[in-house]
Amino acid sequence: MDENQIKAPLSTLDETEEKIIESAENVATSEMGVDVPVEPVDTDVPLDKNVRLMSPTRMVLRRFFRSKLSMVGIIMLAALFIFSWFGPIVYHPWGETETDRTGASEYEVQEIEVDGVTFIEVRKVGKSINALAEPGGSHLLGTDEKGLDVFVRLMYGGRLSLTLSFLTVILISLLGIIMGGIAGYYGGVVDNIIMRICDVLMCLPTLPLMLIIGTVLEANKVPQDYYIYLLMGVLSLFSWPGMARLVRGQILFLREQEYMVAAEAMGYSTKRKIFKHLIPNI
Repeated sequence: MDENQIKAPLSTLDETEEKIIESAENVATSEMGVDVPVEPVDTDVPLDKNVRLMSPTRMVLRRFFRSKLSMVGIIMLAALFIFSWFGPIVYHPWGETETDRTGASEYEVQEIEVDGVTFIEVRKVGKSINALAEPGGSHLLGTDEKGLDVFVRLMYGGRLSLTLSFLTVILISLLGIIMGGIAGYYGGVVDNIIMRICDVLMCLPTLPLMLIIGTVLEANKVPQDYYIYLLMGVLSLFSWPGMARLVRGQILFLREQEYMVAAEAMGYSTKRKIFKHLIPNI
């Protein structure tokens, strides 16, 4: 073998690549006759390249989309949204408050007896409002007692119901997260006060209370435009304790973790520790 060629030891074909790299003497000979050692090639992949870190949000979304019940629920919710918000755009023969005044006719049958002879009298009565009409071509689900199309009313009613439901859930979540986070982080007297308030609110019967409040609002002639929103606010006010208890339990566990000790050592403010480090990890 020529001296200018690379010198390498013999190795068997069945040796693994890792053993060859560790035992081989990689020495190259340059054109000037100087032996230059060649560094072994590191084929090991760093550990952080093999591990995929997932954020809490991504973990929740992954678990959500793998659940069959969750997918069924989101499909039903999407169908309700499409029906309520896009339905009036596609189906619009009648408006939300448009009354059918075609005046469907009715026939009244009455028996009249004159001189021992019975006669049957049939009267045709015309109505100005087509109330309580049966389902048909002009009204898919018929009309109500005021002559309004039931199918159209369902679509517009779905808009209001979905809007109020989402706003109520958002308000309940905000109140529960804030109050539960404060109670779990501070503990002591603050925790006792907030939890006693939760106990009192949870003892109140929600449905009878809502009926009473609705009657009071109606008796005071509250405008209809604000009536439903006031009920939504009252419902949110009496429904946040459940969320607060869940958040408090998680905060009590998370505040003892190592990253919270590090945040305390870094001198972060209480607001930052609660809303940036604790609540996102619930």
